[in-house]
Amino acid sequence: MKNLKELITLAKEKKIKTLSVAAAADLEVLEAVSKAKIIGLINAVLVGNKELIEEIAKDNNIDISEMEIIDEKHDIKAAAIAVSLVSEKKG
Repeated sequence: MKNLKELITLAKEKKIKTLSVAAAADLEVLEAVSKAKIIGLINAVLVGNKELIEEIAKDNNIDISEMEIIDEKHDIKAAAIAVSLVSEKKG
């Protein structure tokens, strides 16, 4: 691989994985996850403060409508849930 474009092309050839994102109420995180979802690299489960995640997404025109959100207001608990999803091969 020589560049990001080649990496993305290679990733698209693989089965789509589900990404579990802990403490997802963050603009940069939501932008990155949304872009990866749009180009077909991932599905996403967002774990964090649902109200805040939705507010950030709405305020910044980020489409999270096809992403599952697990509401957990405490970041440490959100991290534990995200890790659990990965362990269960659900994220």
